[in-house]
Amino acid sequence: MFALLCGALFTGIIGTLGAVYVYQLDGDQVSPELEWPSWMIYLCIPLGSYLMSFRFLQVAWRFLRTGFLPHHGHARGIEYVGEPELPVPEPAR
Repeated sequence: MFALLCGALFTGIIGTLGAVYVYQLDGDQVSPELEWPSWMIYLCIPLGSYLMSFRFLQVAWRFLRTGFLPHHGHARGIEYVGEPELPVPEPAR
C-alpha cells in the first residue's frame, strides 16, 4: 500500500511540474519537425503522469477493497493475485 501511494504521489508531482512547464512555454513557439505548437508536444508529460497517478490510485483502491493486486504473467498478460488461475488451452497440432 505504501509503494502504491508513493507511486501516485511521485507521478502526481511530475504531472504538476510538467503542467507548470507547459503553462510557461511561449505560445508562439513551434517545433521544427512537426510544425506544431510546442505546448501540444510537451502536454504528453502532465497527461501521461496524471493518468499513471490515477492508475496507482485505482490499484490501491482495489487492493483496499478486495486484497487483489494485478501482476503480469509471462504468457497470459495481466493476472490478479489471489484469483483462481484458469487452465491454459493446449496449442492446436
